[in-house]
Amino acid sequence: MNLKVAALILCMAIAPAIAQNAPPSRGEKTSQAQIEASHMYQNVLQQVLYLIENYHVDSVSRAKLFEGAVRGMLEATGDPYSRFLNREEQKDFNHSEGGDLVGIGVEITIQGGYPLIVAPMRGGPAEKAGLMTGDRIISIGGQPTRYVGVSKLSELISGEPGSIAELGIQRGGSSFPVRVERGVFQLEYVRTAFLADSRVGYVRLQAFFGEDAGSISKFKKAVQDFARQNVKGIIIDLRNNTGGHVDMARTLSGYFLKKGDVVYRVKSRTDSREFVADGDTELVPPATKVVILVNRGSASASEILSGCLQDHGRAILVGEQTFGKASVQQVFRPLPDETAVLVTTQRYLTPKNRAIHGIGLKPDVEVPDLMPTPQESVYLGSIEEKKMLEAFLKENPQFDPSLVDKFAKRIAAENMSLRPEIVRLLLKREYGIREPDPDTQSDPQLRRALELIQ
Repeated sequence: MNLKVAALILCMAIAPAIAQNAPPSRGEKTSQAQIEASHMYQNVLQQVLYLIENYHVDSVSRAKLFEGAVRGMLEATGDPYSRFLNREEQKDFNHSEGGDLVGIGVEITIQGGYPLIVAPMRGGPAEKAGLMTGDRIISIGGQPTRYVGVSKLSELISGEPGSIAELGIQRGGSSFPVRVERGVFQLEYVRTAFLADSRVGYVRLQAFFGEDAGSISKFKKAVQDFARQNVKGIIIDLRNNTGGHVDMARTLSGYFLKKGDVVYRVKSRTDSREFVADGDTELVPPATKVVILVNRGSASASEILSGCLQDHGRAILVGEQTFGKASVQQVFRPLPDETAVLVTTQRYLTPKNRAIHGIGLKPDVEVPDLMPTPQESVYLGSIEEKKMLEAFLKENPQFDPSLVDKFAKRIAAENMSLRPEIVRLLLKREYGIREPDPDTQSDPQLRRALELIQ
């Protein structure tokens, strides 16, 4: 598919749970005071437009001015997840729902005026460059990013595949540069594995999208196959899964519940509702242990599924505190000129009425993730820039565990050092060895999940 190179995969469009059907009209009456205020500000808008067009030192197109007005209106809500998508942004958003992604492969939100990385996409350029959940992008190409707006962020970071995005990253108390090579990559939504030695099924869900590509049917088949194999337990990996379609989260939750069990509750401006498991339920026997892996990049629809199974005592959560994104966006499209708007219409609660927005879910068993230190991230960027991995792969076409020490010595000769676990992860990614081959040697959270099931 020929795609326009996008700047970012933006989690303000992706991370929230997305409602796929338009809500009914609220039917609220407009007061006389509201009507008068509306007329007044429409007049203000018209007068400001006249002043800019006639007196501003630079000529600015009307289309750009009106787009800025619409964006400003949405920003005035104080909700970073309600936003306007111009024609190109909507194209990129539609592609991300379908699985074809272009860019550096990060999902972001805005926090304190800065773009904050919710998660780097597995297998994408940003992950290879060492970017992490929680990293703040403070500059792009030397230009500060605070309060620049989503459209400007996209413009700053866009470029041709193979070109370099120069990012300034803040992590904790440290700031450092990271160079990311833009590229085209494919998102594989569902990966599975059967860990024969432990008799445990493993399923990794990258995002709650891809229904047309078979993501739901693949997940369903995986858990059914595991049940037929009489596994001791099932591990669901939702780490760095920033969410997607709320209906998909409800469907997948039902596989582990009884019909009629509450999956989540929602509150809108005017009412409250609960959504229950229906359709295919109880596909996984109650005696089968379930562990869900979560981290700071697990958000929205991931938290719906995780919080649901945790509340029902159906799963143990292992890992780190989740992101805390408990809102649902409605996509209104198409609008004129092939634009769209995302509007937050609901906030959701867990079955036990836990409010997790801005808080997240606390895992039952806390296990820190294996993450590069700030200095290691700088080294990872240098390794990527010097194309050391590509050269190493040509010299050593087949992966072997002994290559971990060999590559560590190679980078040491360049005055760089990485922990053996980080080197192992790096090499496995470069050799294309990911799920369905989970690696307990370099994954402490997976290791703990297996121990709990055993």
